[in-house]
Amino acid sequence: MSVSENELTVPHSLPRDAAAPFNADHADIILRSADGVDFRAHKLLLSMTSPIFQAMFSLPQPDPSSPTPSADITKDGLPVLLFPEDERSIRMMLACCYPRGLYPEPVVNSFEDIKRALHLASKYEIPGVERAVVRRLHAGKDMKIKEAVRVYIVAWTMRLRNVVVAAARHTLRIPFNIRAIGEFDELDDLPASALLKLVNYRAACVNALRDCCTDLTWMAQSEFISVPAKCREAACISDPVQVLPASGQNQPLFIRGWWAEYFRGVCLTVADAPNVQAFTTRTAIASAVERASSCSKCRINGTVSAAIILANRRLSEECGKRLERVELSTPF
Repeated sequence: MSVSENELTVPHSLPRDAAAPFNADHADIILRSADGVDFRAHKLLLSMTSPIFQAMFSLPQPDPSSPTPSADITKDGLPVLLFPEDERSIRMMLACCYPRGLYPEPVVNSFEDIKRALHLASKYEIPGVERAVVRRLHAGKDMKIKEAVRVYIVAWTMRLRNVVVAAARHTLRIPFNIRAIGEFDELDDLPASALLKLVNYRAACVNALRDCCTDLTWMAQSEFISVPAKCREAACISDPVQVLPASGQNQPLFIRGWWAEYFRGVCLTVADAPNVQAFTTRTAIASAVERASSCSKCRINGTVSAAIILANRRLSEECGKRLERVELSTPF
């Protein structure tokens, strides 16, 4: 359902009460959705989370007990605000205004829910709604790249920078081809420069990680001591990947061939999908383990698993830092 379809589908004059907790007797305002659902809410909580509601409630309110006829709608002595959004949208909005002890954070799994949430975040300036979408993008391993790009587009048109950045970061999870995005209505409202900035951002991320797996001078010397870098076995000769010079020596230290195999596999992956999840790719790990199995010394003493676990942790940390430093340019 698009936002434009949230218009008055059921007359506001035929309302029904919302379920708990938005049916409390101690509420002081009623929010009526476009499809005729009355949500009893509290002005203080709404004002604290949205400057739009704060400004709205600062205006003089009609006295429900006044005998003077008024065009303003009241119900059970409470003022009623009419909204063009549907029941699901109002519930999502209120869920982000109320403490988690009263109502759980709304689930925004589908693209339509994300689009609905972005509309609410933009129109009513409720940070909690925007944060819910950002968390969904950070955790959304199952979100397809087309959906992430659509979120990027919608957030861009609504000038929601935090969501734009989170969506752009999400697209780093898999290889990206601008021609594979497809066609959808949201593209009609997007300037071409916005897609160009996304492409440039991905290129900058690839560049930031370019030497991360081939030049390991960012690793601490102590980490190579804990997982010996050299093996004298013929089947496990040192690989020409330079790391920190060994302490007290003039010669550079080189890492085991199978460990270098792991780094090379990761390097190929991040060239297409520059993200920290690439370090657990089965292809890179399998290749390293296979090469290590040819060494009678390395395959029996646990060195392989210890080294890959260490590489995983440190690569994730280092690449995460480098990606954080990459800026996505937006006009807002």
